Amino acid sequence: MKPIIGIINKNSILPSGNKILYSYKEIVNKIIKSNGIPIGINIENTDIKEILNITDGIILQGGDDYTEKEIELIKYAYEKDIPLLGICLGMQTIAIALGGKIKKIDNHMKLNKDTHEVYLKKDSKIYKILNKEKITVNSRHNFAVKDTNLDITGYSSDNIIEVIEDKNKKFFIGVEWHPESLENEDSKKLFDYFVNMKGEIWHYKKYWKPQKEK
Repeated sequence: MKPIIGIINKNSILPSGNKILYSYKEIVNKIIKSNGIPIGINIENTDIKEILNITDGIILQGGDDYTEKEIELIKYAYEKDIPLLGICLGMQTIAIALGGKIKKIDNHMKLNKDTHEVYLKKDSKIYKILNKEKITVNSRHNFAVKDTNLDITGYSSDNIIEVIEDKNKKFFIGVEWHPESLENEDSKKLFDYFVNMKGEIWHYKKYWKPQKEK
């Protein structure tokens, strides 16, 4: 069975006034390309334990605001060691949920293309995945992590925190850029690892049962 990846839907209002829940298509496409099954989740009306029982990993999207339900989800996923990837606001929300703070930024580049370099620490999970000390990323955020109780494992040349993680978890990583918008090898490696966990058996234990000898 393919891994099931839950995308926490964001709230929005159309010009018509209709309220909608949405997942970014770029994230959906990346999960599919990594041989996973993406599902959008309305976290406000769903029990968090039920969500985590039907998914093999959770993605927190970028956006404009976070909810208390997302805070609750992050804390539960951290406690239970559930794979979690936070993107942009998702990373900032992870920091807040676990006792950190964010700050407003004005001068950081915000273009939806490769715009600056990020330096990765060698003793990190993100380095293990990408096998690089320096990558080039896009940037379109107005806030950044100010401080965090997690490991800071990536930063930009202007000292913006770009990656936070817990190196002792299966996968608990936040990135400040938008890997879903990049068509490069680093983005592919990140999603491939997150969706498939490099073949680690924790996922397959839920579905696989040993066959009796004949």
